[in-house]
Amino acid sequence: MTEKAFLTRSQVALLFGVSPHTITRWAKQGLLTSIVTLGGQRRYPREAVLEVLREVSRGIAYEPAAKVSTAAG
Repeated sequence: MTEKAFLTRSQVALLFGVSPHTITRWAKQGLLTSIVTLGGQRRYPREAVLEVLREVSRGIAYEPAAKVSTAAG
């Protein structure tokens, strides 16, 4: 694959509208596919990132957080 086939953490963060730290966390959780370079930096396959972005925009990968009940007081 060529260099353009991979995205940096910052590029992926811009696509999703989140912080670069969130992208790293998602990768560690297995939500995003990544490789680690010899220098220790993560790179994200462009096509895999775009597929996750499409799924999120269609609501496929979205799971709402658990509801929190509040006590009426």
